[in-house]
Amino acid sequence: MPRRARQNYRCQPLADLARQMRFAPAPTRLQQLYRAERLHDEIDPDQTYPMEQLTLRITGYRPETEDDRLLVGEAVASDLRLLIDSVSRSITVPVDDENEGSFETPQQLAARLNVSVRTLARWRELGLRWRWVKWPDEPQPRLVYPREAVACFLERYGERVDRASRFTQLPQSVRADILRRARRIAQARQVTLNQVARHLAHRLGRAVETVRQILQQHDTAHPEDPIFTDRDHPLDQREQRIIARAHRMGVPMARLVQRFNRTRATIYRIAAIHRAAALRQRRIEWVDSPLFHREDADDLLLPSEASEADEDAEPRSMPASPPAGWPEALQPLFTQAPLNPRWQRTLALRMNYLLYKAAKLRDELDRHSPSQRRMDQIEHLLQRAGAIRRRLVLANLPTLAQVVQQHARAIPGAVDEPPSQGIVLELVDEGFSIVLDGVIGYDVARSPTLPQRIAWLLRRTFAARHGAAGTARRAHRRVSAEQVLSRLKRKASEAGVVLDEPAPPAAGD
Repeated sequence: MPRRARQNYRCQPLADLARQMRFAPAPTRLQQLYRAERLHDEIDPDQTYPMEQLTLRITGYRPETEDDRLLVGEAVASDLRLLIDSVSRSITVPVDDENEGSFETPQQLAARLNVSVRTLARWRELGLRWRWVKWPDEPQPRLVYPREAVACFLERYGERVDRASRFTQLPQSVRADILRRARRIAQARQVTLNQVARHLAHRLGRAVETVRQILQQHDTAHPEDPIFTDRDHPLDQREQRIIARAHRMGVPMARLVQRFNRTRATIYRIAAIHRAAALRQRRIEWVDSPLFHREDADDLLLPSEASEADEDAEPRSMPASPPAGWPEALQPLFTQAPLNPRWQRTLALRMNYLLYKAAKLRDELDRHSPSQRRMDQIEHLLQRAGAIRRRLVLANLPTLAQVVQQHARAIPGAVDEPPSQGIVLELVDEGFSIVLDGVIGYDVARSPTLPQRIAWLLRRTFAARHGAAGTARRAHRRVSAEQVLSRLKRKASEAGVVLDEPAPPAAGD
């Protein structure tokens, strides 16, 4: 298929008109195409034009409703070229003996004007009008330049065309001088190819793009002796991962620049892109609430910056006593002082709002140029939400211990008093995942208090797996309390909860 124009419509009314014209019969569209071409060549970039007049000139009829919007001539001309492109693609503009001489192909026009086809493509954005036509023996339409469009363009930009036509290739001696100077600069200083091209273009009075292409062509043609060492190929995925990991670990920027022979801007960009990719892969789950979508949600749900520490200021009960026969390695986790259920609801709502905000900011990240400030905000929100989740998990571990003690005695075949550590450890291992899921999926609007919800989930699960109706497990795995504790920490880490940190102090400690 022919390539589409890279420009975008600048005037929405003309974009809407172009879409409407595609539904007209083909003969009507052909006549509208010719009218749009004549109108384009008459547009003055410095004048303004009513949309009603433009519609009348293109379609031949006046809109039913008055449209007094004024459009700037420069934007109108640009959009008319796109409209002509769209309409000529939607119909078959045939080529015959009568009209074949009225236009030129890009190759023919480039040869006549002594310029390149790429230069013609740049002139299309400047104002050179084009059209698509179809030869009888070709399956796809081809881009051509009408002769009246070329004449109009030459009248407006004749001096520019003359300069381009008089352009000659650089003599071999000048090219050799550019390469010699570039090699000397690259060996003496840590510079990029573009920096050297700009410097030499200024010194020699040449175009920057001309010098840059000479340098690129040399390094591509001579991979065994490039001027810019290690820059003859883009960084592969492995090198980019190494750069991102090293930057995250705090390796000095000067070392990364020297090691990979790239600019600081390139290192920062690679680190930012990989950081954004890691954030996009991170799973963020929250329970939505109508409060999150209010304009004053921050004031309602989040503490002020000055009082952010109030998340640790809620009074706590006395630490819970470990159950009888409870494994000693697990006692520091399961003797946490519980939080007030109403305060747990507040914290759960705040946690979900922080996660909601983080996910919303993440969706707005630019994939190719992510904002460092925005990513800092996302990670700060996730860190605060993780701290609250940890507090809620620790505050509900005494509930897990209580349900485990109750159910361990009810397991068929478990007649020990107190229950054996094997039964307790197995239930703790299973129940800890339920506590994590219960905290993550807690809906304050539909569920009872968080301890009640977790206790109900634990009893239901234990009854199904270990009750009389379930599978009676009389032979339990022989694992130590230390192994179970390690497994709990791994599960918590996967859910974004760090158990190794000390618990927040109770008020008055």
